[in-house]
Amino acid sequence: SSHREQHFGIVRRNLEPKPAYYAYKTLIEMCPDGSSKVRLRQSDRIYIASWLTPDKLPVHAVWTYQRSAIPVKLQFKGKVTKVVNYLGKESSVTSPDITISDAPLFIAGPEKLEILRTDK
Repeated sequence: SSHREQHFGIVRRNLEPKPAYYAYKTLIEMCPDGSSKVRLRQSDRIYIASWLTPDKLPVHAVWTYQRSAIPVKLQFKGKVTKVVNYLGKESSVTSPDITISDAPLFIAGPEKLEILRTDK
């Protein structure tokens, strides 16, 4: 449609959720009210935001600012308990080798998360 206003918001006119609704829902679930202050780090082209939930569960969001995906090797200290993409779809990290994109990936559980290498 050519109406600018139809591109705003997180639900459609009929209240059907847009992808932004699910992204916001996932963020609120992974960083609920009462979570600690977010610590943001940058490693090369990768951003890592880390915080503790009110239950003291460490959570990390990982993404790149580039449109193209970047293969990386992650190092965890602690057990990964949950991995979800920005739309809330659960997945698993069975290997330290993963691909990071401009869509945040939330990793809950490990006390520390570091980027060991990026393929440039």
